[in-house]
Amino acid sequence: MRKERLNFGVVLRTIVSLLPMIFGVPTLAIITCSYNIAMSFMVFGPLTAFATSLCTVCFSMFIGTGVGVGGELMALVIGLQAVLSALGCIYGYLYKKKFSVGMYGVAAGILIPEYLYAQYQASSRGLSVVQAMVPSAEEMKNIVYQALSNLPEAELGVLAPEINKVINLTRNFVSMLIPSVFIIISLVLAYVVMWAVSVQLRKLPVGMNHSFSRIKLPKTMTIVFLLVILILVLTGVSEKLVIPASVTAVLLNMMVVLQTIAMFSGISFIDYFLRKIVRFTAFRVIIYVGTIVVFPIVSLAYTIAGCIDSFADFRKLKTAESIEKGVPHETEE
Repeated sequence: MRKERLNFGVVLRTIVSLLPMIFGVPTLAIITCSYNIAMSFMVFGPLTAFATSLCTVCFSMFIGTGVGVGGELMALVIGLQAVLSALGCIYGYLYKKKFSVGMYGVAAGILIPEYLYAQYQASSRGLSVVQAMVPSAEEMKNIVYQALSNLPEAELGVLAPEINKVINLTRNFVSMLIPSVFIIISLVLAYVVMWAVSVQLRKLPVGMNHSFSRIKLPKTMTIVFLLVILILVLTGVSEKLVIPASVTAVLLNMMVVLQTIAMFSGISFIDYFLRKIVRFTAFRVIIYVGTIVVFPIVSLAYTIAGCIDSFADFRKLKTAESIEKGVPHETEE
């Protein structure tokens, strides 16, 4: 870390990075501000980091005053998310020296204020977070019936009971998965922040090597993921095994979050070999996103690949990590 001094250029750059809030892109503001605050601490020291954090919160609230009622509170939440996620990033890099630890810290910094704000907004309207985020059954029915308005009334009347049943089941299922939606979005944003910082810090002593193609699902997560699936399957096919609805909701959210992490781990596994053939990163991203959008079943293949890779070491990542750390591995004498 360089000699501590207040760098006004970094403070000004952090303030400018909040401007996406004015154009209705708060997510971009969170990412850029988190990045600038983390970099200000790692490169220039605590004094500049404190100044950038303070300016982030104050200037975001100043922007929020022009949004209208509730805008100042929303802007405060965005500012706090930027500061807390930057702290998670700093903790992961400087103290734990692990990309994954920093990513989970950033995710927590984004998730907690966001959830508390959603809870406050919902309770002020006399609703729960689920009720505020998921359309009511009547609203969903109106949308579906409007889309099917070209059907004859007699045929629509015959289908109505089944349509209503599907809508209610879909709404209940989506309502149970709201927590996993919060968590997954936070993890994706956290990865972007950590990746942006890692790119800039590669040439500094505090930097660490990270590549998307070297992401690997921990064995513990894989075991928990498989156990959760097993319990849910047994509950569905066995009349004797019955678990409370609240426990089912928790297990479903765990399954969705772990499945998403496993899917990205599987994509990372594929990317390790594909990048040798397809050099351009943008092309590989198009391949991954395109295959999932066009053939959703491919996401299951990526998930399975991630689970298998967590136990195997096809990429020889342990050997590579040993060499990077200067620790002899079993193939060396």
